[in-house]
Parts: sequence; structure tokens; C-alpha cells
Amino acid sequence: MATSIMDGVLALVTPEMKQALASRLGESPTAIQSGLGTAAAATLGGLVSKAGDGNFLGQIMNLVSGTSGQNILGSLSALGSTGPTGGVSDLVSKFLPAVFGNQQNQVTSLLTQKAGISATSATSLLQTAVPLILGFFAKMHASGSLNVGSLGSMLTAEGPNLQKYVPASLLGSRRKGSGRRTCGRRKGQGHELAGHPRHNCRASCGVVCVSRLARWQGRYQAGDHRGHRCRQHS
Repeated sequence: MATSIMDGVLALVTPEMKQALASRLGESPTAIQSGLGTAAAATLGGLVSKAGDGNFLGQIMNLVSGTSGQNILGSLSALGSTGPTGGVSDLVSKFLPAVFGNQQNQVTSLLTQKAGISATSATSLLQTAVPLILGFFAKMHASGSLNVGSLGSMLTAEGPNLQKYVPASLLGSRRKGSGRRTCGRRKGQGHELAGHPRHNCRASCGVVCVSRLARWQGRYQAGDHRGHRCRQHS
């Protein structure tokens, strides 16, 4: 049984997946192992920074339950040879910006330096880490051992485990931008937390909406942003 989220995620990486990734990306298996561990830890670090946000955690639960969770689990066997495809690829393209915001390039640079891989390979490993992490959560949900409360507790407890994969300075900078702060704009200055007309927070106040995944799933309609909070990035 996995003793941490990272243990559980890395247990999903079979030798065949690792070799397929190495062949597809033109990197050594050792570099793939290092890079994928860093990619998974960095992504989890982004989730840890939102561990206290029940709205965001609820969105994660929606992604890993039902048909969506089954699709993610079903994609893992071909993940090394093809990367995310179809609906899982669409999910990844929305998920990474929601987690990293304007720090995604910084994370990619970290991967290239730490694992000694190309920027293209680093991006591919980040894209690979997402279905692995969500697949681990989907397995837990299918077994009946995951809900919003337990997910938040697991993520909170996971933070210290990530420091052997990702520099504490990067994790620290993400935590500074986390939590439930608003963007600091007063009503009438271009951003209102309750009833933002176009819900375009990045354009008006430079912050990233934690409800981006929910909007993508169609759960938020224009003019109806109950429970909306914005997360300021440093």
C-alpha cells in the first residue's frame, strides 16, 4: 500500500511505460525517471497549495469519478507510447494552466535542469504526470476511500514529501500565491468577486481563477459564479 501520494503515483509507472517514454522522447530511462518524479512532485505541489479550497477539490473529485475517472485509468496503459490523447489530452491542456498559472515555464525549466532533458521532453513529462496523478486519485475514489475531505487532508500531509523532488524555494513561492486571498481590487476597479460579468480575471486583475476547471466542465454559467475566489500568483 502506498504510504504517500507520490509513492502511489510512481507505482503506476511501469518499466514498459518508462521505456516507451524514453524511446518516444529520445531520452535515457534514468532521465525519464528523474524528470517524471519531478514533474509529478511539481504538479502535486500546485495541488497542495489549493488543499484548503473545497471548491477546487470538488472539481478534482468530479474529474476522477464516474466516466471521467474510468477514461483516465483506461488511458494509462498507452501513456508512455502515445502520451495523453482524446478527452484526456483536452483535460491535461486545461489542468496544467489551472494548477501552475504563470509558473508553468518556471517548472519546465526546472525539469530541464534537474533531469538534463530538453524543454520538449519536460513539457511531455508534465503532460504525462497529470493523468498519473488523477489516475491514482481515480483508483482511490473507485475503492471508496476518497472524498473532498480526505483529498484535502492527503494533499496537506503530502507537502513535506515533495521537497526531495522539487526545491523548497519553488514550493514556497507557490504557497505564497495560494489560499483564499482576493486580488485586492475594490468593487468598481474592474473585478468583483460576486458576479464578475465576463469572468475574465486574468485580463482584468492578473490573477488565475480557481474555477477554471469548473468553467471548462460547463458547471459555471455566465453571470453565475457562486463561491468564486481568485488565487493571486506572485
